[in-house]
Amino acid sequence: MSNVKNLSYNGIMNICTIGDSITWGPRLPFRVAWANLLRNHLEKNFDNLYSLYDLGVDGDTTKNLLQRFDVEMSARKPGLIIFNIGINDSLFRGTEDYPETPLQDFEVNMELLIEKARKFTDKIVVLGLVKGSDLLTTPLIQSTTGKSYTKERTKIYDAKLEEVARKNGLMFVDINELLTDADFDDGLHPNINGHIKIFEKVSSKLDKILLIKHERYATLVDQTDNEIGYKKLDAFDENDIVRVSALWITNNKGEVLLAKRPTNKRRDPNRWGPSVAAVLENGQTYLEAIKQATKNEIGIEGFVTIEGKKLLVTGYNNFYCQLFSSQLDLEIKTLELNKEEVAELKWFSRSEIGKLLLANPYHFVQAFEKYFDLMI
Repeated sequence: MSNVKNLSYNGIMNICTIGDSITWGPRLPFRVAWANLLRNHLEKNFDNLYSLYDLGVDGDTTKNLLQRFDVEMSARKPGLIIFNIGINDSLFRGTEDYPETPLQDFEVNMELLIEKARKFTDKIVVLGLVKGSDLLTTPLIQSTTGKSYTKERTKIYDAKLEEVARKNGLMFVDINELLTDADFDDGLHPNINGHIKIFEKVSSKLDKILLIKHERYATLVDQTDNEIGYKKLDAFDENDIVRVSALWITNNKGEVLLAKRPTNKRRDPNRWGPSVAAVLENGQTYLEAIKQATKNEIGIEGFVTIEGKKLLVTGYNNFYCQLFSSQLDLEIKTLELNKEEVAELKWFSRSEIGKLLLANPYHFVQAFEKYFDLMI
């Protein structure tokens, strides 16, 4: 088989979730299985950079996956594979001495599946196992062959999954204690609440590894500054709220260092603003964002910052802005300006800023006066 690692078409990565009925979600009133929710999440937050294929088959074991894996993956050429398999390997009929897949065979099968997966991609995720009340699964009520599942056996196979994943350096998503008995439809298959919980855990793990390196994404938040998603930088609209960090640098004369934005900026072009400002990207804290931006925009690092107030700004842009301040006696001519981010730097006295604001507030970025009032 040829090596087709990390293959994508037109910049779109294919993601394959492959497993059993817990992958596709039987008896749900709407398509709210965790894989469906993950597809919706990717389409909403990543501008169709990813296509997700749900390859769950009812009753599948690792043996079944081995039989169909190459055909499924060759047809889709995935850049990311998520395994959701093992619960049916743990089942038994009559006595636990004869499981569907003995634990040693289960381990061997998973090793073979991972070996096969690596022929397609280096991005491989293993989802753990979880089940509900044993009262409904010993045997499973709707089974006609006496299939039985227990929490104890599920934990044994889940532990083996984690062991194999860790040994192979793969991401393991632990959900064993995530769901309660109330989160299952029949003790085996998660209900809507169960699938939502699984989706939230999986998506929070994947968001950190799915972002393509050459793309930059802003963190989206709600009215209370809680994270709700991501969007490409400069792709958010008037309804989105992002996070911004702003740094005010003063010197020992009491002057304030202002930066003018380049004319090609989509937001507030050719306007004066704080010394440094940055929209937070995925995974950044407010402090990390301002430290990185200060280094990138004016070449300063290793400075001390004082955290100020955080305020919600609304209007033609909506954002939470965390203010920082620092006293640095800088000579502008010695600074390395990033002309893509900073057109000009200049020291202003507070009285000069006040006069300019009074004469024409549109010479300044959105909410500048609010920032300035908090400064003085």
